[in-house]
Amino acid sequence: MNGCSVIASLTLIAGLLDVALGGARCFQCHGIENPQDCNTVRECPGDMHCHTRKYFHTETGRYLYDLDCKAKTLCDSIGSLSDAPDPMFEIEFWTSCCYDNFCNINFDNHGNLLPPALRVMVCYNCLGIADPADCHHTTKCSVGEVCQTHEKISDVGGVTFDMGCLPRQVCEAIGHHLPFGRRHVVKRYELCRGCCDERSNCNNEFCSMKKGITNMTAIGTPVVPGQTVCPTTSTITTPTTTTTTSTTTTRPTTTGVYDTYKLVVRPDHQTVVVGSTAIYNCKFDPETNETMSMTWFFTNLSGNVQHIYTNDVQPPELTFHVKSVEATDEGSYTCEAKFGSHSWSASGNLTAIAGNLEIIQGPLTQTVQAGRRVTFSCTVSGNPTPSIIWQFVHGTSHSNITNGVTTTPTGSQMVIDAVAKGDEGVYRCLSSNLVGSKESLAVLTVEDIPTIVQAPRDQQVKLHDAVALRCVVTGTPTPRVQWTFSSPTGSTFFPPGTVINIDDSIDIPQMTNSHVGIWTCLATNLLGQVAAAATLSLV
Repeated sequence: MNGCSVIASLTLIAGLLDVALGGARCFQCHGIENPQDCNTVRECPGDMHCHTRKYFHTETGRYLYDLDCKAKTLCDSIGSLSDAPDPMFEIEFWTSCCYDNFCNINFDNHGNLLPPALRVMVCYNCLGIADPADCHHTTKCSVGEVCQTHEKISDVGGVTFDMGCLPRQVCEAIGHHLPFGRRHVVKRYELCRGCCDERSNCNNEFCSMKKGITNMTAIGTPVVPGQTVCPTTSTITTPTTTTTTSTTTTRPTTTGVYDTYKLVVRPDHQTVVVGSTAIYNCKFDPETNETMSMTWFFTNLSGNVQHIYTNDVQPPELTFHVKSVEATDEGSYTCEAKFGSHSWSASGNLTAIAGNLEIIQGPLTQTVQAGRRVTFSCTVSGNPTPSIIWQFVHGTSHSNITNGVTTTPTGSQMVIDAVAKGDEGVYRCLSSNLVGSKESLAVLTVEDIPTIVQAPRDQQVKLHDAVALRCVVTGTPTPRVQWTFSSPTGSTFFPPGTVINIDDSIDIPQMTNSHVGIWTCLATNLLGQVAAAATLSLV
């Protein structure tokens, strides 16, 4: 088997994979004059392929087509594919199966699949999606259009993807600096863009981080008679790195205005945890607007140099992303710019860190008496060494605590020497490093003796008037409120008509002589008691 056969076999296997795992998605129309006018799609059972039949309808005098699913066993034996045409009105010309999704609108007049340039593609169609593998919407392209995926950077620095149809000539127009189906990269560093036409819905098979598919096949290449042309493929690995960069600059080899140019890589020193993304920017300082050839190179720790990307850029500035950082990305990165006989370069180093972050033991919820000392502790583990801050939480807001805090590489303590009622609330231990942040919460309850915040007041009232006595108390634990009464004659019994409410207040609907006296509110909890008295008299 020659090299082309191997590649063709691999491409066929890739194309059949999603069809084999589920059912083929095929166009379904009956009695239409042009298969490419069919707009109805059905999901076929797993044992069926896409199928098209051409026949002559004697009653109308037209050539018509039926498109649908067909059992694989029938597709495997072409001679038995007849759909039993109506002997009075139908003369069958050919019947054919194909093995990709949406392929059965792309047969020629003789039952052969059309060349890529003449096919109608069905492409994944999403705008601003986070990953091509997340796109589940498709669109039917026009003749002359191919599938494309274009990775972009938003205004806030995030990466998104646009997917859909693109005229073939547009793809060919950008091919001089971004060839079809591949990038000038071996690692997932800078933005990805590619076109494909080997089968419908091929544009979710590159640029995706989730699917792990790294081959991108070029669009169809015309074959010159007597030559054998293999599909163009490129393999892209997805590295993961943590980086620390330092910028150096090589001045141009000649004198003049270009001597003032300086090429820099930013950020100068970046540390990224394995699995995350590092973003690098290479540009001139001060900025210039010339069109320059710019190149990224990577030198690993073994000294092997790898070309990453080359392009003519105006203005001369390049940004690339190192996605899903891994330890294999450790090494030196060099950005090079050339303009005529002038050249500049800036390099930086990368170090990959396997990061982690855990709170081993968070602070414990505590209940203490006012005036006592309280200590909260938080033990953490992480790489890089995490920072720890303490916060006092006020509903949805918080304030940082610095007094009484001591911190070590493995933990932190926060001490309040003399706890007051105002210290009661929720405390947070917040630990952070490049992996992210984790928190642990604890509640502090401060016990204190009862406090009467609204005491009963002395009152002089008329006979038969209504009287209210209020006594509002606070304290932790919650105080118990009791009332006592002492009349001028020494009686301590509550007079008739006295109402004690559930909120510990007293109502006297009609004042009588028996209500005259001293009414005392007594609040008690485990830490002590307080009292407040009021005198009722008649006028």
